[in-house]
Amino acid sequence: MMRAGAWIAALCLGLLCLACQEATSEGVDAAPRDAYTEDAAPRDADVKDAAPGDAAPRDADVKDADTGDAAPRDADMSDAAPGDAAPSDAAPVDEGWMEVIFESPIDATPIPLTIYAPEGLEARPAVLFLHGFLLERGLYASYGAQLREAGYVVIMPQLPGGPFDGISHAALKDHLVALLNAIEAREASWMARVDLSWLGVVGHSMGGKLALLLAAEDERPKAIFGIDPVDTAGPPGTPPSADYPSVTPERMSEIDAPMVLMGERTNATCAGNFCQACAPEAENFEQYALHATSRVVVKIEALGASHMSFLDEPDCGIFCALCPRGVDDPAQTRALTQRYMALFFNALLAAQPLDALESALALDAASGLIEFEIEENPR
Repeated sequence: MMRAGAWIAALCLGLLCLACQEATSEGVDAAPRDAYTEDAAPRDADVKDAAPGDAAPRDADVKDADTGDAAPRDADMSDAAPGDAAPSDAAPVDEGWMEVIFESPIDATPIPLTIYAPEGLEARPAVLFLHGFLLERGLYASYGAQLREAGYVVIMPQLPGGPFDGISHAALKDHLVALLNAIEAREASWMARVDLSWLGVVGHSMGGKLALLLAAEDERPKAIFGIDPVDTAGPPGTPPSADYPSVTPERMSEIDAPMVLMGERTNATCAGNFCQACAPEAENFEQYALHATSRVVVKIEALGASHMSFLDEPDCGIFCALCPRGVDDPAQTRALTQRYMALFFNALLAAQPLDALESALALDAASGLIEFEIEENPR
C-alpha cells in the first residue's frame, strides 16, 4: 500500500495504532475495531440507491433471532473459558455469523475467521473477503452482513502478520489456498455450509492484490472484486520476488475470472513530507484494469473517494489518517460498492448478463458519483 519513507513511517505508526485500539477520541473509536468486539457490529450500509426488487444487498442492521443484535457473537462458546478462542469446529448458529480459528497446516498458524452465513443448513455460494494491510477484518463487517443477506456464506479471515513480524504475500496466498483446501475436505462442521463450486473473492488494498494473486494460481475463484487494490511488492527498495510477486502486469493474463476493479484517485498521488500516496498511481486499480485480459473487466472510479472511504470506519485511527481524506460521503461510497458487488456476483452466479449492474453504474455515473468502463475479452 505504500513505498519508501512513507512505508517505514506507516510501520512505526502502525504499532501505535494497534496499541490504541481501545482508545477513543471525542467519543469515536481511535483505532480499527475487531469483529470479536460488540462495537464491531455490522452497521447500516445505507444502501438508499437500490431500487425495490433489485439484487442490491438489504439493510445490514438485520435483527437476529432471539437477540435482536446484529453484532457478531462467539458461536458455541458454552465450554470455553473466558478469553479462549472460538472452537475451530464450531457450528454456525441461527444469528447468521460465527467466529472460528483455522489452524493452517502450513506451519500451524492460527487464523481467526468470521463466518457470515444465511439462515438454513444448505450449502451456499461462498465469498472470501480479504482485509487491507494492517487493518482489522472488523472494519468490513457491514460487507459480510450485506453479502450474507444476499445469500452468500462469507469467510473473512484476519491474516497473520504485523508491522514488524510481516509475512510475505506468497505465504499469505498459500494460507488462503490451505483454507480453501480444508473447506473442500469438510475438515470442520461449519465448512459443510460452504459451496465452493462458486467462489467470489473480495479484497481491499493489499487484500485486493492477494485476491488477484490467488486467482492467478488457483482455478476456484469464479469472480474477483478488487476494492482499491494496490500492487506494492513488499518492503521499501525491494523489487518483485517470489515472496512478494507483482501481479500487474506480470500475472494478469493468467486470470480468467471476471473481475470488478473499483478504486479512487485521491490517494494516487501526494505532495509533502508526511503525505502518503496510499494507492500509488503506478500500482493502483487502473493498472490492474489496464493489463487485465479476463472475460469481463469492470473498472469503476469512485469520484472524490479516498483509500479508506471503503471502510466501515474511515477514521479508524493513526494508520487510516496517513491516507489523506477524500471529498466523498464514505457511507455512500461504501453503499455503492456493496450494491455493485451484489449485482456483479448475482449475475455471474445465475450465468446472466451484467445488465442490472450496467444500469446501476450508468445511473450513478449520470449523478456524478462514479466513472466506469466495461470491457469484454473473448477467451
